[in-house]
Amino acid sequence: MQETSFQTKPVTFSEKFCTRRHIPLTDYENEMLRVSLYFPGRLVRLVLNREASYFAPDREFIRAVGKLPDVHGFDAEVWAYTINPENSRFHRLHLKMRVSAKKIYQQMREILGPDLATLPGVLVGDVPPI
Repeated sequence: MQETSFQTKPVTFSEKFCTRRHIPLTDYENEMLRVSLYFPGRLVRLVLNREASYFAPDREFIRAVGKLPDVHGFDAEVWAYTINPENSRFHRLHLKMRVSAKKIYQQMREILGPDLATLPGVLVGDVPPI
């Protein structure tokens, strides 16, 4: 028997994100953190070590979103992120020293744009309540 090798299409958002940006999958979390932080969060990231536990809730959110195959489930991940007790702290909530769910959603729209048009009930311009 001949073995046929074929390349499978990226399935999850993180795989599609990394394919589009030509980066290894292992860099997904750091790259998404970099592009989705509010400006004050970027300043905190410069001061702290890249792997600082300060960004643990953000990284957890980014990993969860990365596992999604499409936008379905994004609202649930945003909800889980917003009810994380760490995000109720003043500096994260009011000073925006965290990632922006809207920026992450915009990345999803950019990467999944062609896929969004094929999903029933989802318009490409739709933005979930954040």
